[in-house]
Amino acid sequence: MDRVNVLILIPINSKTNRKMINEVTILMEDGGIATLHYTGEYMLTDYYQSRINLSKKNIYEDIYEGKAYAREWNGEKYVTDRMIHDAMHWLMPTAFDYKVVYQYHEPDHEPEPVLIREFLQKFSYNIKY
Repeated sequence: MDRVNVLILIPINSKTNRKMINEVTILMEDGGIATLHYTGEYMLTDYYQSRINLSKKNIYEDIYEGKAYAREWNGEKYVTDRMIHDAMHWLMPTAFDYKVVYQYHEPDHEPEPVLIREFLQKFSYNIKY
């Protein structure tokens, strides 16, 4: 498989310590999505089986209504490269090469659907509904 494009959305502001990130959203070029967040006890990855559907007004609708799987990262408080690679591999197990783009957004807000739409529209030839 060719290089796979990945968008990693990170909530960050001027007070955020960039080495202590405890929440990210990982979006693959085919609309696959996984989230990592700190539960107060450990890091948790949610892997969503459904893909984002750009034809819907609420792009998250199918994601939250579909199946999801979770993995606990006991003893971890912050996102690690291992967690990110694990999520990317779960979402696209045949990919071996990734082109990663990082995008920052305000904490305590869902990532802007516009950012997600723009990213996915670049690769819409890969998206099947």
